[in-house]
Amino acid sequence: MAVARSTSDWLRLPAAAALAGVTPAVLRRRADAGELPCFRRGSGPRYFRTRDLAAWRDADPEQGVPLVFDRRSTTSPDSLREGLYDLILRLSPAFDLRETVDLLADGLRELVDAADCDIWMPEGEHLRCVVCNDVQGFDRACTGRILPLDRFPLTRRSVESTQPLAVDSLDDEALTEAEREAMRGWGLASLLDIPMVLGGSLVGLIELYDIVPRDFSDLRSAFEGSGQLLAGAFAKAALLDRLEQSNTELRHQNRRLSSLLDSGRAITSSSRTCSPRWRAGRLRPSTRPSASSTSSTSTRAP
Repeated sequence: MAVARSTSDWLRLPAAAALAGVTPAVLRRRADAGELPCFRRGSGPRYFRTRDLAAWRDADPEQGVPLVFDRRSTTSPDSLREGLYDLILRLSPAFDLRETVDLLADGLRELVDAADCDIWMPEGEHLRCVVCNDVQGFDRACTGRILPLDRFPLTRRSVESTQPLAVDSLDDEALTEAEREAMRGWGLASLLDIPMVLGGSLVGLIELYDIVPRDFSDLRSAFEGSGQLLAGAFAKAALLDRLEQSNTELRHQNRRLSSLLDSGRAITSSSRTCSPRWRAGRLRPSTRPSASSTSSTSTRAP
């Protein structure tokens, strides 16, 4: 059984400084200078990966020990495939879209030791974010964010080809300058796009990011055999979510229709009550001859 990674592999500044053997102020300066990679959401706390800290702490160029960060995945391809199948089994009982994407994003990010995992749904000429999960947790502010494909040609290429696409570093020639600056602004250095395709149609897009340049080739091969299963679980949850939204809208329409009918009945009753003819008929005795008197008159002999 593959062991999924946990957020304990990422440490906040005080614990990271203790592991590195320096003060938090020193570690903060090194991170801000770009010497040590860290993840930071906006102006939030910094998170450091434990193996990056160990490499930085043990480096001693004067003694011939260079500073080298491990860019490879620490999980073997076979373990990745096993972990993916285990994740798919965890998705099977989920019928709610939010529950499904939360499990998927959090499970994938921990499994592959990524800094961030975003999942998108296609909507015309753009993508809509349905979940964003990073080492700090779920960023609900990103939910519903729109990604226009005309501004991100690399993502468009992955979507149109329905094939995984990797960016190993910001020096990758496949990136446009706008895409490169966007990733740099988010503090990200590498990317893996994984289209979820079912029946030849795109149902979703998974994006995995890291804060260091990284070789994603092992992940691409691992997803080749399980991508259809992930797409099926995601498509099922998306379909059920659309059905639930339709049912909810139908219930709202029924309530509105019932309210309109009740209002119509009340207006009809009120108009009858206010009618002068109705009021006169209710207040004055009728002068119309009764049926019995009419009958007796008609049978009287001349």
